[in-house]
Amino acid sequence: MIRSLVALSDRVSRSLRAWLLALAAVVTVFLFMLLVLEPLLIGETGHRVIDIQPELSAAQIAEQVPLYTPRAVLYAWVFYLFDFVFPFLASLLATGLMAFGLRQFWPAAYVARRFTPLVLLPYLSALGDWLENVFTLWLLTAYPPVNDSALQGLMAARTFKGVAGAAVMTPVLLVFVVGLVVYIWRRRKARAGVA
Repeated sequence: MIRSLVALSDRVSRSLRAWLLALAAVVTVFLFMLLVLEPLLIGETGHRVIDIQPELSAAQIAEQVPLYTPRAVLYAWVFYLFDFVFPFLASLLATGLMAFGLRQFWPAAYVARRFTPLVLLPYLSALGDWLENVFTLWLLTAYPPVNDSALQGLMAARTFKGVAGAAVMTPVLLVFVVGLVVYIWRRRKARAGVA
């Protein structure tokens, strides 16, 4: 599985077309979730999806859970199924950027796969999002009563997702920018040598 993720990330990093296709998929899934599925949940519960309300405390989430009718729980399942795809695609974009940057400024180490753990770093944020989805669905499906274990798991996963997302994007952007600068510098140098 890890080899497959690395190979897929490498492929996305080598093809602008593949990267743009992944970006289009991310945007499409996100807009479908936001413009189609979330309004259905708002219509049933009067609130935005729990996942899109990161400011909520555990007590505030517990207050919203009883508002989920059987139809709202069904809509939530559909929403969260798409929310398993979305972080994977977003992580794929981030790993593609990181793989591009690493390959540009240290190609020998990249080819030797010394950076495999670093390339997979963006999937930590996806893992946090997936765990948050699982705990949210557990919480909604187990009601009544509000399941304290699911609620605490949801809060822990939410914290992990936030910390991982913030910690991951800094090195991803740094590696990509450094790699892009090296790439542009090499191209200009090659053009100057040809001219």
